Amino acid sequence: MTRTRTNAMKTSACWIVALALALATCWPTMAFAADAQGGTGTSASVLSLGSGQSSAVQPAVPSTAAAAKAIAGGKSFATAKAISLNTVYADKLAHDDDEDWFKVNVPSAGTLSITFESTHYAAGTAKARNYYEMSLENSRKQDIAEKDVIVGTSAASAAKTVMSAKVSAGWYYIEVEDGERFTNKTYTIKATFAAATTATSTKPAPATTPQNASASKWSRLAGSGALDTMRKIVQAGWANNSGGTVVIATKGGHYDALSAAGVAGVERAPILLTDKNTLSSQTRAELVRIKPRKVIIVGGTGAISAAVANQIKAATGVTPKRIFGATASDTANALNMAYEDKWRGETAFLV
Repeated sequence: MTRTRTNAMKTSACWIVALALALATCWPTMAFAADAQGGTGTSASVLSLGSGQSSAVQPAVPSTAAAAKAIAGGKSFATAKAISLNTVYADKLAHDDDEDWFKVNVPSAGTLSITFESTHYAAGTAKARNYYEMSLENSRKQDIAEKDVIVGTSAASAAKTVMSAKVSAGWYYIEVEDGERFTNKTYTIKATFAAATTATSTKPAPATTPQNASASKWSRLAGSGALDTMRKIVQAGWANNSGGTVVIATKGGHYDALSAAGVAGVERAPILLTDKNTLSSQTRAELVRIKPRKVIIVGGTGAISAAVANQIKAATGVTPKRIFGATASDTANALNMAYEDKWRGETAFLV
């Protein structure tokens, strides 16, 4: 479906990516496209996270499982199951992208640590695309720590990690999500806490303002065109081989990319722009550099063609998930509904 665009729309691609980069650091909001002009297609790709290669996942269980208490985690922040400090709990995730929620009460200021263990591994898998995701949130639904727990190709490189954060007294919420391939596999978690020690206070030296503070406060990220500027922004925010999620939107209009800014914030993902029928060279290069484990295409085949989706899969080994609607406004709403249980704030932007 052809979109009607003004010259202003054609020049908006670079600031769209900058907005997404900013939202990726604060992310409590979602964006809606109010302009209903321009459709985004009518067909969707099938969701299939991962490399597209099958591998045998071993059915081993964590060494701590024998002494663990069985628990069934809640399926949302609101239904998180309470756990006690210094106790090992065992649970399972039922399917890809399944999630378990737990909450723990901390008595005072200090360090809260969550130990996660799962001895599963994907034997013979060439790329470590098997992973769990963990996050720690406060009672205001703000992320204070997160971990991607990569699972290797042998028992020696199986998943075990500790996620820690400085906290004050109160309830804290733990989310464990199945990134890929760990259906009905046991994992264990244990929350521990170390109270903060009282140190002798000293009077800090007065703060000084550098003479060049105003000059050093800002920096410019720019390229020879919108796509090159996009690449500069992504390179500044995401390291080589950082994995995670990327969001793909058309550069032929600002609707879809702007609507996807909130999703990019939730996923802590860059927004990469491409032409409708050919994957842009800048986006291809960033996909190869970042090596994402999840790819989201925003808009239907009228915005980004099936051929481009195939080129994305060839570059990453990941089958993209497509989120779309019949119009730009419908696509914005589809994004909202797809992440309905992920929004952390109570503010929405209408643009």
